[in-house]
Amino acid sequence: IGTEPYIPPDLIHTDDISKVTWDKSADTFALGITLYQLACQCYPWGSTHLPNPSKDPIHPIDRNPRISPKFAAFLLKAISCKKVNRFGTAAEMLQALQAIGKDAILAPCSTNNASLTNVDTGEYVKYLNTLYSQSRFGNSGTRTGNVNLHLDDATYIDTKLDTRLLTAICDGEFRLVIITGNAGDGKTAFVRKIEAKAKNRRSLPNSNGATFEINGITYRSNYDGSQDEGDKCNDDVLREFFSPFENCKNFATVPQGRIIAINEGKLADFLEHSPEHSHLSNLIAAYFHSEGKNQLPSGLLVLNLNLRSVTTSEDEQPSLFKAQLKRLCNPDFWRKCQNCPCKEFCFIKYNVDTFNDSAAGDEIANRLEWVLRMISYRRELHITIRDLRSALAFMITGDERCENIPKLYNLYKDEPELYWRYHYFNLLAADGVPSQDRLI
Repeated sequence: IGTEPYIPPDLIHTDDISKVTWDKSADTFALGITLYQLACQCYPWGSTHLPNPSKDPIHPIDRNPRISPKFAAFLLKAISCKKVNRFGTAAEMLQALQAIGKDAILAPCSTNNASLTNVDTGEYVKYLNTLYSQSRFGNSGTRTGNVNLHLDDATYIDTKLDTRLLTAICDGEFRLVIITGNAGDGKTAFVRKIEAKAKNRRSLPNSNGATFEINGITYRSNYDGSQDEGDKCNDDVLREFFSPFENCKNFATVPQGRIIAINEGKLADFLEHSPEHSHLSNLIAAYFHSEGKNQLPSGLLVLNLNLRSVTTSEDEQPSLFKAQLKRLCNPDFWRKCQNCPCKEFCFIKYNVDTFNDSAAGDEIANRLEWVLRMISYRRELHITIRDLRSALAFMITGDERCENIPKLYNLYKDEPELYWRYHYFNLLAADGVPSQDRLI
């Protein structure tokens, strides 16, 4: 009776596992598992896909921070492996859900919004300046995690890496994870997200990685596989890093884990000249040749971010470009503009208001997206997330700060066409504000 991952283990006969003593609490257990999977997009006990009485399920909030503590407690009660602790009837389960109420299923604010409540708009504009690759104020924000971590988190957009692969990696399905792509593709940012969900994280002395635990397995990360480390040359660094997988045919059985962000060319060159990794080298070469379409063996995951498009929409989800534009223009960042004495002539406010406009905003985003799409179609440039954030930061601010607005306005009073250059539709024009940014 029933489907194994949804059967309470305490109702299964120990002497004959094909027999189940069914009762009403089995139905509420199965429903609880289903609700958990819908809310958390994973099975409560990870990759085993079976209830485990001797192991606590993954806490729902660890998988979906937007869930409220009350709803998380409801889910954990529903999937308890002990009959005495779970809901006995559907009526009892319904009553508990109604007591929470539909408005309390989610926490009061999401992770991204939680850090926006006290954002100073002037400071946020300065943060946008740092995202622009050619900013005269410095471009420290082009490397995620260096400064302003709370704003990095608040302006981060989830990609398929986060929605489809992060859970699988954090469930320990892979022993070796290799992430390749250009500088600015978000490789290091993704590795850090994996680490944030792991246990016992410790930074390495070289600051180029960390150690941590996933499901009791010790993993080690490397943020940039092309770097030397102190007196150790890069090839020696990689040789030590990949050592658990020498002459390996079954990656899933290796007792250690490795996660590395590395340039595609450097990876291929190292493996090609390492006879102990000939099997892995052949797998990687076939993966790149087929553009990621060939089947990899269990325990091995390779992500080639060069294949990612920032302008593709799928399953009614906005493209990465539109999602990033919306996130950077989140009204929560710009509330203080309403009381600014410059609001009637501030081009930064004008640009943000236009992108957020309920009538014109979507159409403008569509047109800008086509500009980026043509760059890809012409193969002029592989657009990375760093490129995208840099260009959008420039289109919003023109690499200016709030305190400069009245000065510029007064400077160009007699030549308004020079002031108009800072409006988003002129910033990309040939006679707009000069920029050496590679995408702009």
